[in-house]
Amino acid sequence: MAEVQGNLRQKTVASLAAGILRGAGYLPRRWRAALGAMLGDLVRLSMTRARRVVDANLAIAFPMMGLAQRHTLRRAHFRALGQAALELGPLWYWPLPRALGLIREVRGDDLVDAALAKGHGVILFT
Repeated sequence: MAEVQGNLRQKTVASLAAGILRGAGYLPRRWRAALGAMLGDLVRLSMTRARRVVDANLAIAFPMMGLAQRHTLRRAHFRALGQAALELGPLWYWPLPRALGLIREVRGDDLVDAALAKGHGVILFT
């Protein structure tokens, strides 16, 4: 019974997340950024395990920083994470022409084409 409840909860959270991402695609960019920051704050405040992991990583990466500075950086991290989710998430639901319309510059596409023509794999970092 607990497994069924866990699966139902996971499906509910996934459906809610998908609905938020889809709905965010209809909002102006400025609104998505503001709501994304709030979403990041909500995650930071509610997910204690994730917060502890971020705290541990920041302590390792920035041992010279004071606790208050690391907490400021932690807050900025979660806010940026929420903003990225609401900026990039809607792309999964947008029609391809709309998503491709966001591309401003492409560099090195000739190298990708040449590698693919030779039968080589390609890894892209964007």
